Amino acid sequence: MRKITILFLSVLLMVLLAAPACATTQYVFDEARLLSDTEREALENYAQTIGDAYGCGIYMMTTADYQAYGWNADVFDVTWNIYHDRRLGWGEAREGIFLLISMRHRDFATYFYGENTEYAFDAYGQEQLEQYFLDNFGENDWYGGFYDYLAASEDFLRQAAAGEPVRESPAPLMVLFVAIALSISGIVTFVFWSQMRTAKLQSNASHYIKGGLQLTHQKDRFTHQTRSVRVIPKSSGSSGSRSHSGGGGSGRSGKF
Repeated sequence: MRKITILFLSVLLMVLLAAPACATTQYVFDEARLLSDTEREALENYAQTIGDAYGCGIYMMTTADYQAYGWNADVFDVTWNIYHDRRLGWGEAREGIFLLISMRHRDFATYFYGENTEYAFDAYGQEQLEQYFLDNFGENDWYGGFYDYLAASEDFLRQAAAGEPVRESPAPLMVLFVAIALSISGIVTFVFWSQMRTAKLQSNASHYIKGGLQLTHQKDRFTHQTRSVRVIPKSSGSSGSRSHSGGGGSGRSGKF
């Protein structure tokens, strides 16, 4: 009986000691309290599944105002600091993705760290990832946005693991080059054709002759043409989000 009591107390103690560890958030930091307990647990489990499968931690955080972590700091800089201050990331290489949203001015930032992670998410991939969650956040659908963020990240990592990471298609650029080449060719052809139209056939060369010179044979030969080209630089536009790189890792920031 005494042994049974001791065993029961030992098991109970282990459960009590384990309970706080289970309640500790590992991937979801909901400081702004936008998620329910059920939603946080679901996101936590999904992030854990992705980490186990691809060796990449997928983190997310909500805060009332990111500037509480550093006055006059950029939201991306704060995201960078939190990631490294908390030693986030999977394994020794600390592979991971971190999404931070700040409610005061509706700012967001993403941070990608690790060789494998940045292979799966290049500059184009990072921009595309935003399309999966910004629309949800714009409608105050916090759980839907974070879930789509996890689902898209899993898909990007799956494609990268298969050796086919998400990359921008070269087709639009090729079409642009072909269109430019055809335009230039058409302009040159039109210029030559216009010049040919100004020529008039003469019955003899007397129109060009002064004095007593008599021409018995005449031949015109085109040797060369000189054309000047001035390159006009394109003006760079701006979007609602910005890219960041350097200092270890890369990412983007903007508004939602």
